[in-house]
Amino acid sequence: MPIISRNLEIQEELTKMYDLLLSERNKIQKELAFFRKRYKNSCEKHINDNFNHEKEWLCADQGHYNKFIEYDIYCHLIEIVNDFKDPTDYFPEYWEMYRTLNQVMLRFAEKEKYEIAGIIKIWVDRIKCIITKCYAVGRSWEKCPHENSR
Repeated sequence: MPIISRNLEIQEELTKMYDLLLSERNKIQKELAFFRKRYKNSCEKHINDNFNHEKEWLCADQGHYNKFIEYDIYCHLIEIVNDFKDPTDYFPEYWEMYRTLNQVMLRFAEKEKYEIAGIIKIWVDRIKCIITKCYAVGRSWEKCPHENSR
């Protein structure tokens, strides 16, 4: 007989995953600030040099845009996951959370937004691994066999 209940194991692993999700979002937010500064500097250089650095400015613009989209996805993921947290910071409806995120991922894939779907897939796979007991056989969920996108 296990000392700790299966549900409690799942809750603990989901909480760790949620903390990692927050950490990733914070890391991306710092990267976004760097990209914003790079974009601003490129704009100023382009303007101050009689608009002769268009390629550099466009690259900086695209880099900033991509990082902003990534940050926005993480904010959206956190918002969805938060909807499934109860007042004790547990996730009682974890299967529903998994299904919801999976549907969001599939909708982005149907719209051919594969980069966004790919980011969401990483977290969908982690949740699936946690709730289907992949990590319980001596594996860490961070190395889950369901995660093909890593």
